[in-house]
Amino acid sequence: MNTSSHPTADIIYKEIVKEIPTVSRTTVYNTVNKLAEEGVIKCIKTKDSEKHFDARTEPHYHFVCTKCGRIYDVGICCKNALRYDIDGHNVEDIFICYSGVCKACKSGNKKG
Repeated sequence: MNTSSHPTADIIYKEIVKEIPTVSRTTVYNTVNKLAEEGVIKCIKTKDSEKHFDARTEPHYHFVCTKCGRIYDVGICCKNALRYDIDGHNVEDIFICYSGVCKACKSGNKKG
């Protein structure tokens, strides 16, 4: 919840196992998927179909760097769009993900 790095379940597992060596990978995967299902966190699927998790649950856009793979929060989308139907479909979420080269990779600075 305290990161803006959009970690995968595996990255979360690697951090948690440092503090709780007995935790299983399955427990971490099941927990983050349940938290996403309950709306506590958001699941972001990138072009490579890898799931990343985001503590920011309000509608917003993302940018994925094609060089370093880092995911950035960019912009806030129109919350009012979630109240409308599109061609009879009930809109429940908006997912827009830009991709390209981030400013850190463009400048040669990998720290972002």
